[in-house]
Amino acid sequence: MNLLKLPFAVAAAVLILGAGFALVGTGQTPLSFLVVVSLALAAGASALAGYLLFKVERMRGDIDRLARTLDGALKDLAAGNERNSLTLGALTGTIDRQIGGMLERIETAARPEIAAASPASGGSDGASQDAGGRKAPQKTDAGERLPAGWADREIELSLEPIVSVSQGAAAAFEVHAHILLEDGSERVVRRLSEAANPSDLCAFELAVVKAAIHASRRKLAADARLPLHVAVSAALLGNEAAVGELCGLLDLHSGLARGLVFSVPAEQFATKDNAVRHGIVRLTISGAVLAAEGWPREDDALERLKLQGVRIVKLSADRLLDRERTRRKSPSGTDLAELIDRSNMAIVAVDVASDEDAVALLDLGVDLMRGERFSPPRKLKPSAKSTSAIYAGA
Repeated sequence: MNLLKLPFAVAAAVLILGAGFALVGTGQTPLSFLVVVSLALAAGASALAGYLLFKVERMRGDIDRLARTLDGALKDLAAGNERNSLTLGALTGTIDRQIGGMLERIETAARPEIAAASPASGGSDGASQDAGGRKAPQKTDAGERLPAGWADREIELSLEPIVSVSQGAAAAFEVHAHILLEDGSERVVRRLSEAANPSDLCAFELAVVKAAIHASRRKLAADARLPLHVAVSAALLGNEAAVGELCGLLDLHSGLARGLVFSVPAEQFATKDNAVRHGIVRLTISGAVLAAEGWPREDDALERLKLQGVRIVKLSADRLLDRERTRRKSPSGTDLAELIDRSNMAIVAVDVASDEDAVALLDLGVDLMRGERFSPPRKLKPSAKSTSAIYAGA
């Protein structure tokens, strides 16, 4: 028996016994006593039944109101998801039209002698992209090497849109590069493995940055001036000569810093390598926009990123939707999205593969996304007009 009901049971028993002794004391028969007890119990049962009926009606009313509320919420959610799906579907078409017209307006070929003589032209740069439309998986073998003679060929670029769902258009582009392998096949990469030879890696990243600078400066339409995100690593950031050359280009060309974003692995912002830290500081002082790929493990991650001038944080959709295994004390995806938003840093969700992920990210307040759901990297095609214009010294 419930201990809370025990006092009531004892009180009822006492009342019944008291009534029995009172009847016996007055000379009443046991039958009269039983009749009185039965009537008392019947009255108590009727009162209890009435009370329970009242409670059941109240509970039924509460359940009905809750059901109506849930039904309305589910309808609103379904309508919102339908609107988001329509928005995402329309966004895909808009991006296809935007990119289709934009990439052909970018001059991507440079005359070799101009490229060799002038840092403004950004070195030997070109444009094209993978036939399959997707990034090839990066190699992770230790000692990965670039194919022989890669520096003697044009760097061909591909652009993957970073879309703004609220604006319904691309807001920036992620830069990919082609590597022609010895067997004649092409490999499209956004970032080489850091297991590669540091000097080769630095030279390759510098060449890709210069090609991106060239493409950014040669855009022919004002509405096409969207930032290009280029991945760089510790190999480049720790190379004083390479960083000095980039800072010189940023200082030389006004507005270049707004058209270029250096995308850096988050762990490099917490590195103890003085050369890398000095390189990050020099780029920041030159006005470069920095993006952090991932979230540092340190407890002071936010303060560290803000102090080093990071304006954009790139996190995978799986991390934001709490599908990745993280440390026990790591913030959830929701907390990260709120934290980054309050810090006035932009957040970009990467590797977004489905409508469901896109809608869930929108619910977190994430507006900038890239991934298979939107568009694969698209190659830059030099037109005859733009090529001849550059060759003519334009």
